[in-house]
Amino acid sequence: MSSDRLAILERYVVASKHAALDIYYRSLGTRVLRCIVCDTADSTDRMRTSRTVCRFGGGELVRHHCRTCGALFGPEKMLVMSEAELSSEYEILYASYQEGDTVEDTARTFYAIEPVRGDVYLDWGCGWWSSSLAQLRSEGWNVWGYEPTPGGSSEFILNDLGHVAPGLSGIYSNNTIEHFIHPVDEFRKMRALLQPGARMSHSSPCYEERYLDTRFHTVFYLENSIDIVAERAGFRILAKERDREYINTVFEAV
Repeated sequence: MSSDRLAILERYVVASKHAALDIYYRSLGTRVLRCIVCDTADSTDRMRTSRTVCRFGGGELVRHHCRTCGALFGPEKMLVMSEAELSSEYEILYASYQEGDTVEDTARTFYAIEPVRGDVYLDWGCGWWSSSLAQLRSEGWNVWGYEPTPGGSSEFILNDLGHVAPGLSGIYSNNTIEHFIHPVDEFRKMRALLQPGARMSHSSPCYEERYLDTRFHTVFYLENSIDIVAERAGFRILAKERDREYINTVFEAV
């Protein structure tokens, strides 16, 4: 089968799957959902709803705004997928799509934690395609990558946290935390790998309501939702920076 025909088949399968899921979720009507940040239960007819269409063929994207912490979360059809199902979604995506290599933003996010020469740092969700890891290493920084999705290999990128030794001096990411299904749990995983007093830095445009047209963005950290994530996971927030579309938060492990 030619690559063009295979790409057409992939698009057809993805669109058909999500069209069926959309029919199902529309049929549910009013129901109670729990916020994936603060776990507050609320009725869907009382929460603000955001609706758009996925530019990657994932159908209708319906998200709900938590009235307690301010997070915008969803679509529900992505939140309920198993790890294997989510991995398959990303695998299909990256078979035909490659994200831009945001070397400058990633480096800016790394330097925000005020790194120390010789200490070990981890780029969380670095992406197999990114050149930022190699760039920082060429500058003498002891940085490693963690990328859980399939799609590549590198001697400096790990896809299993079991291979990461605790006691890291810092963790950083760019365009990653908006993909989390369980934000507090992910931040707790990071906390378990850090020394007390170690810093994290996570940049994302999704601290604001931007880039809604992809099903892979499952949480937007609006209002005080990122503060709640930090508190529940064992961090305090040191700084928040906004420079046009670049938005970053710096955390300290407590």
